[in-house]
Amino acid sequence: MEGSCVVMQVSREKVTWPGARIRKKDEGMPSYTDNSQRGILYVTFDVEFPRGELTAEEKASIVSLLKQDSIKPKVYNGLQGY
Repeated sequence: MEGSCVVMQVSREKVTWPGARIRKKDEGMPSYTDNSQRGILYVTFDVEFPRGELTAEEKASIVSLLKQDSIKPKVYNGLQGY
């Protein structure tokens, strides 16, 4: 399957980082001895994150896409905690 494209449904509950791997049971290659059985398919994600700052419009689009309220990051200054 080197270089081929496979479309599959993947549900993730957390951020998918570059190099993340998942296993899809019974989605891999057929067994050599029994064609009715399939192996495990390993999927490695190649994720590209934006390199520069996002514009306000791009941020609003992402927030509406994810349907989340604005997230206030925790800032730690090393002295007073969070």
